[in-house]
Amino acid sequence: MRMVFAINAPADPDPRSFKAFQERAIAINGTGSPGTTTAATTTALTTTAAYTTPPAPQWQTATATVTWGSSVWTTTYTSYDGTPPPTPAPQPVDHKIIVGADGQLAYSPANITAEVGDTVTFEFHPKNHTVTQSSFLNPCKALGDTSKTGQTGFKSGFRPVSANATEFPTFQITINDTAPIWGYCGQTGHCQAGMVFAINAVESGPNNFAAFLELAKRSNTTNEPTTTGTSTGAPKPTSGAVVSVTTPQATLLALGALAAVFLVIV
Repeated sequence: MRMVFAINAPADPDPRSFKAFQERAIAINGTGSPGTTTAATTTALTTTAAYTTPPAPQWQTATATVTWGSSVWTTTYTSYDGTPPPTPAPQPVDHKIIVGADGQLAYSPANITAEVGDTVTFEFHPKNHTVTQSSFLNPCKALGDTSKTGQTGFKSGFRPVSANATEFPTFQITINDTAPIWGYCGQTGHCQAGMVFAINAVESGPNNFAAFLELAKRSNTTNEPTTTGTSTGAPKPTSGAVVSVTTPQATLLALGALAAVFLVIV
């Protein structure tokens, strides 16, 4: 029997393709009667259920010319498979992500889409978390510690918030291209508990947010020590965004190294 169907399934060889789905359906009950499991089926199920690490993201440097109104931008940016061209948003918007809402080890929402020119504001809630940029294959390690191209990534540092707080510190980035941005909380054990986020993840391929989350849960390393104090100094520069940090008392600005450099042609 092969009476299954799919809508918008990825193409082969994606592990979530229709062919893979069909083979799994056959393996589960394709050769035995309902409610029974043959030795062959058990073997097939074991093989299907085995975890396979997603492939490394494929990317390259691309150049594009963008026309917006009376202005023209020439931009060099990081292009990943499946990412759209870096077209500015008609009206830039701010996307808010709550860090540790209601005491949960989570970013809410954890997976968003933002356009060039948009900002993303992380608002910290109790108890003590970070916003740290990482990479797809190393979810729980700072980007600067794994990058082979000199990227440093952004780091908010730890932001302790009391249980009765009425004002909340924030950390903001500005989106400069459409390449995926991956990140995590550097508090001990939080990343492995699933406290990760993604901006502009490509959901049509194997390097999607669900795969990133699974990699984080399988990770057993983190490189940010636990601390109960605030971070010292400005946030580290990022390879993909301009960063600003706010506290209830003051506003601190930090310049990041832009991944996409826009030149206005008059």
